[in-house]
Amino acid sequence: ALQELRRALERFQRSEVPHLGLAWFLATCPEDTYRNGAEAVAEGLRACEISSWEDWAAVDVLGAAYAETGEFDRAIEFVSLALTLPGSSPKDRDLMQDRLSRYQARIAIRDLGPLGRSRNPVEEGMHAYTRDDYDRALLYLNAILPPNPAESLSDDLFQFLHGSQDA
Repeated sequence: ALQELRRALERFQRSEVPHLGLAWFLATCPEDTYRNGAEAVAEGLRACEISSWEDWAAVDVLGAAYAETGEFDRAIEFVSLALTLPGSSPKDRDLMQDRLSRYQARIAIRDLGPLGRSRNPVEEGMHAYTRDDYDRALLYLNAILPPNPAESLSDDLFQFLHGSQDA
């Protein structure tokens, strides 16, 4: 997945979406070896700059990146800002509110742990993706990002999950 995100970034350097996707992955990946808070912050900042600081998702991802570095005050600042920006769905706002409360408790996303299973939905989705089981990957990832372009990020991220496939 990391290689796919880096390839997407190479192809679409001026688009905020690959920067946003890479920042989220680097900030939240359940595998310690793949997380890199400093790089996540840099990619999150780039996504925010490209969007002129008007995309709630980019600002929210920047918050997650700062939480990964342990800078929870900055994480709180950015998720709070994201909540004031237009365009998020009620589900997205609920997820941001949940992250905000976790950041206030000094809990980074990587520290959430499994949800009553051996893996959480992100882990299950990434595991399926690495096995080229795209249907299963989308099933789990859509549990977090529902496939409704008017109400979630899935539509933007879908093209990067399926890099070489046409729409």
